[in-house]
Amino acid sequence: MPRYALSTLKLAPSTHSALKRAGYTTSDDLAGVTAELLCKELGIPLEEAEEVLKPRELVVAVLPGSATAATLLGNGSTFDIVPGLPFLPSSLVELSGTPGSGKTHLALSAILRVIDHGDEVLVADLDGSLPSWRLKRVIRSWEESNDLPADSLSKLLHITSVPDLTSLLSLLLSLPSMLTKMPKLKLVVLDGLSAPFRYPTLLSFQRNHALSVVRDALQRLSAIPVAVIFTTQAATKLVNYGSSLPSTADDSAAQAIVQPALGDTWLSGRFARVMLAREGYDGQRVAYIHRDGRTDRFELEWDTEDAS
Repeated sequence: MPRYALSTLKLAPSTHSALKRAGYTTSDDLAGVTAELLCKELGIPLEEAEEVLKPRELVVAVLPGSATAATLLGNGSTFDIVPGLPFLPSSLVELSGTPGSGKTHLALSAILRVIDHGDEVLVADLDGSLPSWRLKRVIRSWEESNDLPADSLSKLLHITSVPDLTSLLSLLLSLPSMLTKMPKLKLVVLDGLSAPFRYPTLLSFQRNHALSVVRDALQRLSAIPVAVIFTTQAATKLVNYGSSLPSTADDSAAQAIVQPALGDTWLSGRFARVMLAREGYDGQRVAYIHRDGRTDRFELEWDTEDAS
């Protein structure tokens, strides 16, 4: 069945609103989602959740070697975070995009792949997108769909909430010593890294200093065999390449560009920045991977085994 917009379904207005708030806009977003999960996440009756999923194909065949997000490779211990970007020890990856672009989806997929291999993951929720109840629900669904004992994977997941910038800096500075005590920890996920920097009371010099501390902490982690994936919101910025002055909405020569909310120059060295977007009339999901001075474009397809 081809991709279709969920807004075309005959559902209650409250259900459409709930789907939109949760980031479900097309049938691709429902890959791997069960009626029970949708019922709990959206707070809608089970019957209504079943109506949402009814038009979707029950089984989606994925061809071997197809370019799907987080596809397992070889011996099962390595996978692609996105096509063309393998998960490796000491990987440092930024996933950036607008709301609904798939940042949390890809982070969840990586989490599931790592713990399914028997390794541990630390998740820091900075903006409320990955609360403990959501992570545990997704993991439980994965266990059930793969006939695994209850809580066999959840014990490999360590979750912490990071409510402010001070907590973030404290966490990052303590990670090296933490990792020496947790040899099976292979992935750290910082979901919503840009959130603590959005406070209007944060002065420019405070922001710059905090960014430098975060940058140094992340780059120190690259010397340790642990991968770090962090997500950031993308923001629209007006740029006039013919002027050195800041652009405004009244500047007819200004162009709108989308870039990570933390900027595109604060972090350097060996890391990969993945800009997620949707293109075309059909909303095709794409990933632009910036690394080693080059940019590669890949089209994304959600695998039915991936996280919702």
